[in-house]
Amino acid sequence: EKCNQVLERWMRLKDAMIDMRSKLNESQTLQQFSRDADEVESWIQEKQATALSTSPRDATNIQAKNQRHQALEAELKANEERIRAVLESGKKLIDSKQCGDTENAVLERLNTIDNQYNNLTTVTKEKSFVLKEATQLRSFNAAVKDIDFWLGEVESLLKPEETGGDLASVQHHIKQHQLIETDIKAHEDRIRDMNNLADSLIQSGQFDSDSIQGKRQSINERYERLANLAKYRRNRLNEASTLHQFFRDMVDEESWIKEKKLLVASDDYGRDLAGVQNLRKKHKRLDADLAGHGPAIKAVQDAGQRLM
Repeated sequence: EKCNQVLERWMRLKDAMIDMRSKLNESQTLQQFSRDADEVESWIQEKQATALSTSPRDATNIQAKNQRHQALEAELKANEERIRAVLESGKKLIDSKQCGDTENAVLERLNTIDNQYNNLTTVTKEKSFVLKEATQLRSFNAAVKDIDFWLGEVESLLKPEETGGDLASVQHHIKQHQLIETDIKAHEDRIRDMNNLADSLIQSGQFDSDSIQGKRQSINERYERLANLAKYRRNRLNEASTLHQFFRDMVDEESWIKEKKLLVASDDYGRDLAGVQNLRKKHKRLDADLAGHGPAIKAVQDAGQRLM
C-alpha cells in the first residue's frame, strides 16, 4: 500500500511537471508572439511615417522622391512574409487555445496589425499613383519650357522679311527656310506628346487643371501661328524666286535677241557665188534657230503675264 501511495504521488508530480512544461511553452510562445507583434507594429508605424513624410504632389525633387518610394516598396515586399508569419502565429495561438485569458487581447492585436498593414499598403499604392502623376507634371513642365524656348528661336528666324536681291540669294533663303519647315514638322510629335501629358494630368484631377490647360493652349496657339508664318514666308520666297527667275530669263532672252540682231543687221551679202551660198546657209540656220527659240520667248512672255 505504501508503495502504491509513493507511485501515485510520483504520477501526480509527473502530471504537474508536464502541465507546467506545457504552460511554460504556451507562455513562451505567447511572449514570442507579443515581441514579434511589437516589432511588426513598430516597423509598420515607421514605414507609415515614411510614406506620409513628403507631399507627392509637389514635383520638387521628384526623382529623389521616386527613389525613396521605390526603396519603401521594396522593403514592404521584403517584409510581406514576415507580417504574414506573425499573423499566422497569432491565429494558431487562438485556434489551439494557448492564449488563456488573453485570447481577446491577442485577437485585437491581430486585427490592429492587419488593419495597419492594409492601410500602409493602401497609402503606398496611392502615393505610387500620385508620384507617377507628379513625374508626368514635371515632364509636362519640362516639355513646355523646351518647346517655348524653341518657339522663340524659330519665331526670331521667321521675323525678317528679306527675300534676297537676286535669284542666287533667294535660292539660299529657300534652302534655309526648308530646314526651318523640316524642324517645325519634326516638332509635331513633341507637341502631340505634350498634349497627351496635359490630357492625362487634367483627367487625374490631382493638379491645377486651369494652369495646365493655359500652358498647353499657349503652346498650341504659338505653334499654329508659327506654322502659318512659315507657310506665308515660303509663299513669299517662292514668289520672289519666280520673279527673279523671270528677270534672269528675260536678260538671257534679250542677250540672245541682241546677238541675233547683230547677225541680221550685217551688210555682208557676199562678194562672190561661194560667199553668197555660205551666207544663205548661215541664214537658214538663223531661221531655224529663231523658229526653235520661239517657245522660250513665249515662256518668258507668259511668265511676265502671270506676274502682272
